[in-house]
Amino acid sequence: MLVDADLCIGCESCTTACSYDASQIEKARKVMTKCDCCFERLAEGKPPSCVESCLYACHRLWHHG
Repeated sequence: MLVDADLCIGCESCTTACSYDASQIEKARKVMTKCDCCFERLAEGKPPSCVESCLYACHRLWHHG
C-alpha cells in the first residue's frame, strides 16, 4: 500500500480502522507511515481497512506485475 503524503491530512481514520495497529501517524509530518496491508482482508478480496475508510482517497493499493 502506498500513502500519498500530499493528500493525507493526518485525520488518523486509518489508524482507528486498522485492527492490527499497523498504521502509525508520524507526528512531525502528521501522515500515516507504516502498514502491513491487511493480508487477511486482501485474501478475502477486500481492500485494507485504511484504504476503505480513508475520507480523502489518498490511500491506494499498488499492484505489481
